[in-house]
Amino acid sequence: MPIHLLTNFKYGKTKMISPHTPDRKRSAIALESPERPGKVVIYVKGAPEILLDHCKDMLSTDPQISDGLVAELNESEKASINEKIDKMAGQTTQFLRVIGLAFWEMDMAEWQQQFEADRDSGRSSNRTFEEMMEYKQAKLTWIGAFGLRDPLRVGVEDSIKFARNQAKLGVRLVSGDHLASAKAAALRSGILLPHEASQPYAVMTGQEFRSTVGTIQRTHNPTTDQVEETIENLDVFSDVADQLRVLARATPFDKAVLVCGLKCLGKSVAVTGEGISDVAPLKISDVGVAMGSGCSAAIHSSDIVLTNDDFEATVQSIKWGRNIFHNISRFLQFQVTVNISCLLTMIIGGIFLAESPFTPVQLLWMNLIMDTFAAIALSTEPPVDSVTSGLPFKGNAAVLSASVWRQILGISFWNMIVMIFMFIKMAADPDYRSNVDTAWA
Repeated sequence: MPIHLLTNFKYGKTKMISPHTPDRKRSAIALESPERPGKVVIYVKGAPEILLDHCKDMLSTDPQISDGLVAELNESEKASINEKIDKMAGQTTQFLRVIGLAFWEMDMAEWQQQFEADRDSGRSSNRTFEEMMEYKQAKLTWIGAFGLRDPLRVGVEDSIKFARNQAKLGVRLVSGDHLASAKAAALRSGILLPHEASQPYAVMTGQEFRSTVGTIQRTHNPTTDQVEETIENLDVFSDVADQLRVLARATPFDKAVLVCGLKCLGKSVAVTGEGISDVAPLKISDVGVAMGSGCSAAIHSSDIVLTNDDFEATVQSIKWGRNIFHNISRFLQFQVTVNISCLLTMIIGGIFLAESPFTPVQLLWMNLIMDTFAAIALSTEPPVDSVTSGLPFKGNAAVLSASVWRQILGISFWNMIVMIFMFIKMAADPDYRSNVDTAWA
């Protein structure tokens, strides 16, 4: 059958579509059964542990019974299935994103009575279905779960190691995947080290995170006339932030809470994302990094777009950013040092020697050298790996730090002493005096 006819046939039988959302972590579609006329089947897929909690029955796995027979799903069987799901998701050799499947079959009359009776009042079928799921009134039958391979990109492990050990960056994995899958990926990539896995807050689910740190509180500051955001349990959040490496089954609100809390602790936060659920964290972070293959909303909410979707590019951008900071600092250090040296030499020479040590042509020549060749040499220095060594700079860090100012003043005084000494020695030479008089004339 041609694809367009197959599509029209399918959508002609579609009764309801409930899209996937980061909060519900499931999607559903209701279709008229093509094999069994007069029947409507709701197919649901999503997070297996969430679907399993809504299921009342399961397809029988007894080989003595024909396929498709429904059996009651008790708590012990749910625990056994959850154990198998955890084992599947926790494989470290190959990462699997585990997806659960369930269905609900009913007669057309029952469908019309439960889902289409209130259509005249403006209630849609998917809204009615979601309400039944919320109150666990849906009679879902568990089908099973399958895993999708999602291997790490080449070079991710080295990039994470470089970011943690050399650049001194705190890398955290915030994912909507299964807890075991997220933990296995973090262990393999180096985000979570084996000795960190035993810490109480190292690996958390979104629900545990929300119940521990609370929510975002907004207060109005009358001094600045702005709304300030903070975390409800900021002291507890500080302990959690020090240990947290993996946040699984996270919602967009969990990501926003994490970013807001880190900023309240004075941290500079960069967020990577690609989906619609990452828009809010990308906006409130200090630096938002979007994947080039992501949705347009995430790209427009970010500051940097990675065209190749590679984490290594994030590390390279950090290296270039720190290199620009160092280049500006080096250039200003050179400029200020030379200017202070010349200024002190002229002041001391004018006070004690009754004349300026430099002629106007010499001053113009020094300015020409400083503003062209020195600027080009110091401001275009390419980055090296040593640039990323040490802790990141704070947002309010001065370009010329206290140690740089000490170097500037020390070198300036040394240059002044050397130039004054040379000027005094040369001033005693009669030939030099006659050349100076001619130059000033």
